[in-house]
Amino acid sequence: MQRIAKLGIIGTSAAVLFGAMSGVSFADATRSCDASWDDNGVNCTIRHYVNGNTGDLASKGSFTSYGEIVAASDHYTDGMGVYIKAEDDLGLTYVEEWVTGGKGDSVSVNASFLEGHPIDLTVCQTDNGRKLNCLTADATA
Repeated sequence: MQRIAKLGIIGTSAAVLFGAMSGVSFADATRSCDASWDDNGVNCTIRHYVNGNTGDLASKGSFTSYGEIVAASDHYTDGMGVYIKAEDDLGLTYVEEWVTGGKGDSVSVNASFLEGHPIDLTVCQTDNGRKLNCLTADATA
């Protein structure tokens, strides 16, 4: 399993991952956001699929407002990984994760975003350190 995690304040050095992965990119994806019962929070999930939106799930990234949970998981053995970044609207606090270990590899981080602040969520597939098929969503802590 290869994984690089970054939880911190913008301005610290960023980590870069160049893993040994190969595969075909899967561009089919869905993005969904819904209101949370956690005050005015908004939860968002982005999924990438192998063969269209009804095919096997390749990877998933999500933000859950209750507890400010940032999570990513790789669901398909295809040589691809998943990248997730959640950043507050001020651009000061962020969580960044690379999950590249293959089927079943995942990470979940309890972040410390300010309640009620907008969160920019980005989820991409990865191939040898390159980000592919990125989608964004607007969540709320």
